[in-house]
Amino acid sequence: MKVASWSSAMLAVLILTLVADTFPRAPLGTDLDSSWAAVLEYAAQHHLQYGKEVVFTYGPLGFLTTSRTIPGPGITRNVVDLGLCLITSAGICLLAWRMTILWRILLLAAFALVSANGHFGTSELLINLGLFSWALMCLLEERPRGALFGVVLALIAAFAVLVKFSCLVTAVMTLGAVICDLVLRKRLWIATATAGLFGSGVLILWTALGQDWGNLGAYLVNGWAVASGYDQAMGTAKLISPAALLGCLTILTSVLGTISVRALNWAHSGSRMGRWRRWLLWLWLCGLLFLFWKHGLVLADGYHVRFFVFFAVVLILGLEAVPAANRVRTEWARGLTAVGCVCAALTIQQMFFPGYLLYLVQHTIRMPGQRLALLLNADKFWGRIRAQQESAHRNAQLPRLRALVGDATVDLFGHSQAFVLINHFNYRPRPVFQSYAAYTPRLIGINEDFYLSRRAPDFVLFRLDPFPSRLPALEDSAALRHLLINYHPVEAEGSYLLLQKTRPQPQPASLTLLREGTIPLGKPLPVPDLRDLNCWLEIDVKPTLLGRARKFFYRSPDLKVKLWSNDPAEDGKEFLAPARMLASGFL
Repeated sequence: MKVASWSSAMLAVLILTLVADTFPRAPLGTDLDSSWAAVLEYAAQHHLQYGKEVVFTYGPLGFLTTSRTIPGPGITRNVVDLGLCLITSAGICLLAWRMTILWRILLLAAFALVSANGHFGTSELLINLGLFSWALMCLLEERPRGALFGVVLALIAAFAVLVKFSCLVTAVMTLGAVICDLVLRKRLWIATATAGLFGSGVLILWTALGQDWGNLGAYLVNGWAVASGYDQAMGTAKLISPAALLGCLTILTSVLGTISVRALNWAHSGSRMGRWRRWLLWLWLCGLLFLFWKHGLVLADGYHVRFFVFFAVVLILGLEAVPAANRVRTEWARGLTAVGCVCAALTIQQMFFPGYLLYLVQHTIRMPGQRLALLLNADKFWGRIRAQQESAHRNAQLPRLRALVGDATVDLFGHSQAFVLINHFNYRPRPVFQSYAAYTPRLIGINEDFYLSRRAPDFVLFRLDPFPSRLPALEDSAALRHLLINYHPVEAEGSYLLLQKTRPQPQPASLTLLREGTIPLGKPLPVPDLRDLNCWLEIDVKPTLLGRARKFFYRSPDLKVKLWSNDPAEDGKEFLAPARMLASGFL
C-alpha cells in the first residue's frame, strides 16, 4: 500500500472511530434494562462470581458494553469504547482497501451508518463486526503479516468471550474457522500460537476480573442454559409485521446467495487444499448468518431486527474483498448484494417511521461532532446524565422499608433490581436475578438451591411483575413457591411488599402426586376437585418434527394457556406460556 493510500486509510479509521455511537445513552434508572445493567455494575464492583453467583446472558465484562451507566469520569469505559471503535474500524478499512473505489466507499458508508445508529447495542455489533473483518483478513492474507491479523483477532475474541454468551459463540466459531484454515495451509505454528494467545487472554482477563478459575465451566454451562431457552421464553410473533418478516427473509436469501457465490468463487493461492478452504469459508459465513438471523428474529423487536439487518449489510459488502476466480460469478454476487442492500433499506424504513432512513443519515453525519464534544467536554455530558439519574432516583425511594431492613440482606423478586441498589440495601441477588430470565428447569433449580442454602437473604422485596402477557406464576416458579413457604409479609411501600424469612433453616417444598395423564393440545384440563388445594402443575408439551424444525430455523410458535374461573372478570383469560416454563412447573 502506497504512502498516500496509507494516509487515507488512517484518516478513514479516525473518522469511523468518531462516528461509532458507543458512549452511554442514559443513566441507570428503574426500568428493566437499567436494572440488569445496574446488577452488572454491582457484580463488577463486588467481584461476584459469574456462573455461580451471577447467571445471565452477559459475562464479567458486560458492564463495559451496556448503554446505561453510573455517571462519572468512566476512564475505563471510555478507553474500552474508543479501543473497540478503533480496532473494528481498522478491520473494516483493511477490507475496504482491498476493493475498487466504488465498493470501498459503499462499505465505509454502510459501516458508518450502522455503527452510528446501533444505539443501545452498538458495542455488541462492533464486537461482532470486528470478529468478522479481522477473521476475513486472516483468511485472505497470504503474506506473513497475516500472523499479526491473527493476534488482533485472538485478542478481540478473548474480550468477546467475557462480554456476552452470544459474542462467545461467534468468537469461538470465528477463531475456530481461522485456525482450521491455518492448518489447511500448513501454518501449524501460527495456528497453535493463535489458539494459545486466545486461551491465555481469556484466562488472564478472567483472573484480572476477580473470577475463580473453577467457575469458568459453570459460566459456560449456565450461559448455554440461558441462551438455549431464550427463543421459547422471550420471543413473540406479534412484535414483527408480516411485511418486515418477508423483508428479513428476502435479505436472508440474498445474503445466503452472495455468500455461496463469493465463497465458491474464491481465487486463493493454488494449494491442494483450495477446495476445502472454499467450503470452510462458506460454512463460517453461513454460521455467522444463521447466528444473527436467530439473534434478530427470536425477540423480533425493532432493536433486534435492526441488529440482523445491519450486520447482514456490512457482511455482504465486505465480501467484495474476496478475490474472484470468475468474472461472471462476481457480477451475480454483486447483483445479489444490491438486492440485499435495497431490501435492507426498505425493511428498516417499513419497521419504523416515514423518513427514518434520512434520520439515520443525518445522525451519522452529526456523530463525529458529538463524539468530539463529549471527549473534550465530558463534565457537561456527565452532569446532564447525573441530573437525569438523580431525578429518576428521587421517585424510587423506599425510606420506610430501608429503615425497617437496616443492614440485613435483601433480594428482589421481579425485574426492577435498581430499586434495591438505589435505596442502598445490602443486596444479595439470587443467581438468575431477574425473574423473567428463569425460564428453564436448570435455571429455576439454580435459584431454588440458592434460597435453600445459607446464603438465602433475610428479606425479599416482592412484586409480581411478569413479562407482558405471560402467566405470572410461571416466572421463577420454584423461587415463588419457596417464598410462600419460608417468608411472610411484614410491610409494604410503593408497589413493593417486604417479605421476611420465617425460619433460619429453609423448608423445601413437599409435593404429593395427585394426578397425571396426557391430553391433546387445545383441550381443557378440568380440576374441580383440586380447587381448594395449593397445586403444583407441570405440563410437558412435546413438539412435533415440524415444530422442532421451526424452532431450529426460526423460533418456537407462541404457546398459550387459557384459564376458566367462577369470577366473570377472570374467566377465559389467555396467557403466553413458554413450553420449558410449563415443564418446570407452576402454582
